[in-house]
Amino acid sequence: SVGAYMCDDLACSLYVRGKRDVGPGARLHETLTVDEKIQRMVTNLAAFVAKVTGAV
Repeated sequence: SVGAYMCDDLACSLYVRGKRDVGPGARLHETLTVDEKIQRMVTNLAAFVAKVTGAV
């Protein structure tokens, strides 16, 4: 679903930047940089908002 792109507690930016821990085994290891993860999150959020508002 579209909601799969967002964190359930809306703290996505904290998780992406490593400021909040999701606990052991909750995330797969990624080789992306923090900046790449941020860009992916922003892109996913923009797509989510576009779908919710019908802008697509």
